[in-house]
Amino acid sequence: MPDGRSWTRLPREAQPPPVAIAGELTRALSICAAALSTVEATSFYVYSLLHFAVGVFACSQGPRRIRTAGAAIAAAITTEYYVNA
Repeated sequence: MPDGRSWTRLPREAQPPPVAIAGELTRALSICAAALSTVEATSFYVYSLLHFAVGVFACSQGPRRIRTAGAAIAAAITTEYYVNA
């Protein structure tokens, strides 16, 4: 962001899409647009493949444990975000 704030500290809904910050990313990382698109595509494929592993894990643990763990993680992240803001 032009004013020096880090966009990684913003909530997911407020973060700009990668295409909106592509120029900034290519300059900051000193890579070309092709390398940036390769990184984006690779992250999409890894994210897609992990859905299977997480799905199998979730089925083996059950909904109550998954919801409890999710709530605990969300509470910890929220607390960390507001304490260190």
